[in-house]
Amino acid sequence: MTSTEVAVIVFLRCPKPGQVKSRLARRIGADNACSVYEECAKRVLRRMHGIRGRARCFVFYSVAEEKEEVGNWLGTIGCSALIEDMCAQKQSDNLGDRIIDAFRVVREKAIDAVLHASEETKRNAAVLGPSLDGGFYTMIVDCRGMSIQEGALDGIPWSTDAVLGETSQALGRAGYLVMSSEDAGIPSLRDIDEFEDLCEWYRGANTWSGEDALRDVASNIISDFA
Repeated sequence: MTSTEVAVIVFLRCPKPGQVKSRLARRIGADNACSVYEECAKRVLRRMHGIRGRARCFVFYSVAEEKEEVGNWLGTIGCSALIEDMCAQKQSDNLGDRIIDAFRVVREKAIDAVLHASEETKRNAAVLGPSLDGGFYTMIVDCRGMSIQEGALDGIPWSTDAVLGETSQALGRAGYLVMSSEDAGIPSLRDIDEFEDLCEWYRGANTWSGEDALRDVASNIISDFA
């Protein structure tokens, strides 16, 4: 696949205290929770920025009125090239609606393999990157032969431990060959929603060598709240 056939989409909230990581904020406060979110977002977006030669990269921000603010923030973290393909998420409380609408927007820009594609991904295949809490952190879909229709992700109990299984079944009903994450070489990762998640993540990150901004933020927070 060429870079014009592959798209990477990131859903982003503008990193402002009180608007991100609400469950984590209940324990450590809105400012600290925002710091965790911001470092996580920087890590993802900088990696995304680095693959622009191999894929077209889209940032879907959550609030239409925050376009300028999000664009300015991208510039401050060294990702100003991502501003070119910024798009507003569909205004819906249903995450499934927002995902499908993002696919539609990207397909209109003549991108056929939405989110990510690898040599292991077969035509009309889909695979989810599982998170340890029963959700998923990435969705990989090959859209060369078909697209996800409106309503295909309705009824999924978002923010529960049933999300991964229910979404996998929904993609299967929509006609996709759903591959296992193991076959696609996609690891299970930890979502940092609660203070305990942050502590568990930090225990693993503390074995790494070199500098890591998120690890430093986590260390300071844990020392204050453990």
